[in-house]
Amino acid sequence: MPGKYLLDTNILIAHFNGEAAVNQRVFQAGEVFAPVVVIGEMFYGAAKSRKFAENAARIVRFTKKISILPCDTISARYYGELK
Repeated sequence: MPGKYLLDTNILIAHFNGEAAVNQRVFQAGEVFAPVVVIGEMFYGAAKSRKFAENAARIVRFTKKISILPCDTISARYYGELK
């Protein structure tokens, strides 16, 4: 039964690096989500890399397949309380 997955930056990097256990779950997931901040962190890493265009294009392709979660005041409050 497919589940729902919320990806953080480390898991998304592992997915992009081809880690089998991560990829298996991502590919079998019913729904995949990532916060907009995680996508921003991925673009930051791409900008620092030697292959910016290739890495940025890969991020864009991936984001077309998942749901991006926006930030709002409620999210910020929960973040502050959890942090």
